Amino acid sequence: MKIFLAQINPKVGDFEQNFAKITQACQDAFSKTADLIVFSECVLTGYPAQDLWLCDKFIETVHSFIQRLIRVSENYPTLAIAIGTPFYEDNALYNSLIVILKGALVFKQHKQNLPNYDVFDEKRYFKEASVQTVFLYKDQRILFSICEDAWAEYEGLSKENKSLYIKTVEEATSLRPSVFINISASPFDVSKQEQRRAVFSRHAKTLNCPVIMVNQVGGNDQLIFDGASMLLSKEGELIFQLASFKEDFMLIDTANISICSEFLPCRDPIQLYHDALVLGIRDYVQKTGFKKVILGLSGGIDSALTAVLAVRALGSENVRGLAMPSHYSSKGSIDDALDLAKNLGIRCDIVPIQDFFDSALNATSPLFEDYKTDLTEENMQARLRGLILMALANKTQALVLSTGNKSELAMGYCTLYGDMCGAICVLGDLYKTDVYHVSEYVNKHEIIIPLSTLTKEPSAELRPNQKDSDSLPPYEILDRILSLFIDENQSESDILKLGFDRTLVKDILKKIHNNEYKRQQAAPSLKLSRKSFGLGRRFSIAANFFSS
Repeated sequence: MKIFLAQINPKVGDFEQNFAKITQACQDAFSKTADLIVFSECVLTGYPAQDLWLCDKFIETVHSFIQRLIRVSENYPTLAIAIGTPFYEDNALYNSLIVILKGALVFKQHKQNLPNYDVFDEKRYFKEASVQTVFLYKDQRILFSICEDAWAEYEGLSKENKSLYIKTVEEATSLRPSVFINISASPFDVSKQEQRRAVFSRHAKTLNCPVIMVNQVGGNDQLIFDGASMLLSKEGELIFQLASFKEDFMLIDTANISICSEFLPCRDPIQLYHDALVLGIRDYVQKTGFKKVILGLSGGIDSALTAVLAVRALGSENVRGLAMPSHYSSKGSIDDALDLAKNLGIRCDIVPIQDFFDSALNATSPLFEDYKTDLTEENMQARLRGLILMALANKTQALVLSTGNKSELAMGYCTLYGDMCGAICVLGDLYKTDVYHVSEYVNKHEIIIPLSTLTKEPSAELRPNQKDSDSLPPYEILDRILSLFIDENQSESDILKLGFDRTLVKDILKKIHNNEYKRQQAAPSLKLSRKSFGLGRRFSIAANFFSS
């Protein structure tokens, strides 16, 4: 059987655009004499559509476009169309795969395992199904499943999660499938592609048949879908993988599966971080209807990397920097910002804030006369810079990119309504040590980020001779503790068993808790890890409990 894999980038709620992509792919598949075309999970609506799935009008529109696709299928009489979509029947909404052929809906498979952890909340919207069947077509027994249905036996799941699952793949062996096809909207994290290979390799061996996974690609707010759709042999060997982080298409013949000698999937986590962030910026900006972005260029590593990624996502003509020095800004930092802008071919305006800051100090001096100078004055500088960035963004119909990293957000080493302002926090799920690693990757073939930016000690430059190390432990130690606590969900006692200083660990965990109020007001971060700040990590602000 000739199967056409269609890895497309849908936009949530944009039915006309999504439908146009779907029908164009169908035309291409038909022209290549494919027997079956397969799209990703909920491709008609985009994923996740969240509470749009609760709107009656939205679901009515879904079904009207299903009817349109049924009519269009008459133009491709030899092509079966397998597509992921919400489907309403029997007074319930399902997350479904439907097959359309020759002007008729000929097969349905509803999702059986609804994920309700991390960024997923499917039980809020959909009903679980309990019936699994095969689609008989062209002398083939095709077993379809939807994303989480393929992860039920994955050993990486917690015991609590495992107990909730119907074991859809192991129980399907009696159905004797000749090919297993999973459609997914599986968000990226840096370990996900290797996990998927392990999961689907196991299924191929269990079912003794080729396995196909078609994944969504594209950015949707905080989530990035990496595509990387794949084909595996019945022996569990990875035969081919579609492109990561962009639309891609492939025609395969299940009767003639052989490993492509030119195929080499990316396994470099730093490159994956880079490519994911470029896609995340591009889709966030373009899908919200904007073209241009603005960011503050301090001469530091975070703003430098953010600027590079933005240029690679949007083009240099759509990225503008502002250098906003005060008396505390070093000449080297200003030079670094200007050199970066020159290397990237972007405009960078210098807007000194010292006069603004002096005016602010004069205006508030009667209020502060009984108080000593402290962080308040440092934060005022950051907020003045935020004011200028937002004003220019308003004037030029652009979005502001926030440039903070995950280490800073965790520790609260950032200023609300100052450096935290913006539409999207590009590096908000990247620890400071990884910011350096991605920056070094950017400079691999040519010097784009000035070497002095990479080598100088980090500083917010909000007071004389300030260094990050005045307030934070070395990033190599800090980031390891943060990763253990946030990403790996280790308790304080677990972390202490690894030999870290007790006072240091307690101070770090206390700061993580105390700065929850900042993170809940921060710009959304592009998700790169198993546990990012945002949708998948929910803690109360007014709470007083530490896991020990």
